[in-house]
Amino acid sequence: MLSRLTVNNVVLIDFLEIEFNSGLVVFSGETGAGKSILLEALGLAIGRRAEVRLIGNNKDYANVIAEFKIKKTHPVNIILLEKAIDVRENLILRRELRKDGASRAFINDSPVTVGLLSSIGSYLVEIHGQNEKIGLIDPATHLQILDQYIGNSIFYEDVKNTYNAFIKLQKIFNQATELGLEKKNKEEEINSSLAFLNGLDLKEGEEEKLSSKRNMMMQSEKIAKNINLLNKILIDEDRSNVFIQMADIQKNIEKIIDSSGESENLKNLSLALERTLIEAKETESYLDKVLSEINYDPKDLEYIEDRLFSIRTAARRFKVSPNELIKLKSKLEEEIKVYNDTSLNLVKLQEKLELSKNIYIEKATILSEKRTKYAENLSLSISKELEPLKLADAKFRVDLTKKEFKDWNEIGSDKARFLVTMNAGSAEGELHKVSSGGELARLMLAINLVLAKSMNDISLVFDEVDSGVSGSVANAVGNRLKQVSYHQQVIVVTHLPQVAASGKQHLKLNKYEKNNMVVTEVFQLDEVSRIEEVARMLSGEDITEEARAAANSLLRNSFDR
Repeated sequence: MLSRLTVNNVVLIDFLEIEFNSGLVVFSGETGAGKSILLEALGLAIGRRAEVRLIGNNKDYANVIAEFKIKKTHPVNIILLEKAIDVRENLILRRELRKDGASRAFINDSPVTVGLLSSIGSYLVEIHGQNEKIGLIDPATHLQILDQYIGNSIFYEDVKNTYNAFIKLQKIFNQATELGLEKKNKEEEINSSLAFLNGLDLKEGEEEKLSSKRNMMMQSEKIAKNINLLNKILIDEDRSNVFIQMADIQKNIEKIIDSSGESENLKNLSLALERTLIEAKETESYLDKVLSEINYDPKDLEYIEDRLFSIRTAARRFKVSPNELIKLKSKLEEEIKVYNDTSLNLVKLQEKLELSKNIYIEKATILSEKRTKYAENLSLSISKELEPLKLADAKFRVDLTKKEFKDWNEIGSDKARFLVTMNAGSAEGELHKVSSGGELARLMLAINLVLAKSMNDISLVFDEVDSGVSGSVANAVGNRLKQVSYHQQVIVVTHLPQVAASGKQHLKLNKYEKNNMVVTEVFQLDEVSRIEEVARMLSGEDITEEARAAANSLLRNSFDR
């Protein structure tokens, strides 16, 4: 509920702070005292259109703050959490407007867009009598309002769950169908790649080995020159004799060591000679191996060149390194296995889809039938409330139609509109198109009265609800406003004493001159001043004792209701 409204520099209001109670809050005052200005200030705070004309004379800016007390379960808290805005027990909406037309919006001191402020405001306040296409007047809300009137969420959960299951299966079926169309081409592509790689018959590390061997062959001339020189040294007769003589000397030294005891230096010499002879033999062995490698058939080099070309061409084709070709082959083998093992049985999948669709249609039809029944009940209940509100010829109807199946969704198959006929024989139309001003406000009062128990927690503001009525109709208006206020906070701007007397809280607007400027102030009336104000509304400026007595009677009767 709206708990406080603070207004700065809005038209005739320099500064104003109003504390609001729950229940029915009534505003009264002389014509031109600023009641409409107050409503415009509230509208500014909840994100309605900002106009520079609202800024007071000789002022640079206007500022309005609206504070609300809301429950933790209120829908706006979900939105605030999604937008990373602090959630508090007291929700504060603030709007600033400057002379240059610039406007700033805040929620709980966090800067927000005017669009978000308006969205949050629509959950908190609904102003009737200004003929704006919002709240109950907006057809986009009508199906949700009907569903709230019906209650029993199990029907909606059934429809939502079966719809989501149907959509999920439909998506799978569509993907499977597309995959089925592409499957053949994809299989052929994979099989072609595998055939190519199988034909290549690449071995692990083959490219590196071939590349190394190729490099050796390409350097064979240089290698052969050095090998031949080494070979000449080793097989030279003198060199050969040297090795024989070294072997004989090494044996003689061993004998000397055995017969005369150890000499460290002599032993080391013997070991060095032994190593030299061993390494000389190893050198001869490696020499033979290298000679065999460089003595190659030119056809071998040609084969290696062709093989490396094939391997590297394959690597470029598949955009991988040569070393990754074997890994790629394994991956393709796994993919083709999945294609071969997975049977995309579209017939069975379609059967499941049809079954899911039929279950969804069944649940949506049950909900639609329930909506049709309650739509008739709601139409009759609201129509009954119109005659006492000086709308005797008016007829209210919930127009429930079925959408095309492609437009069905998680809330079912229906589209709802609230329609009204204001006079016998006149055309039926949407609420805001065939009624206006006081008629529209009283129509909204009748609708809210019937829906009061099922509506979300919202502050209802009525402007012009008592326009053009008096007597028993005025009593009916006051009585119904009070009934609605048992379930929602109701704020009403009134000229009727019967309505003013019905309020739980009575605020009066006064207009007076201050420093050659006309300003507006608001006062909360106590018991005595309230009798005086109701008496003024009954008799005018010249208040009689009879008017006071009548006012006292109205107030007592209101408290008794």
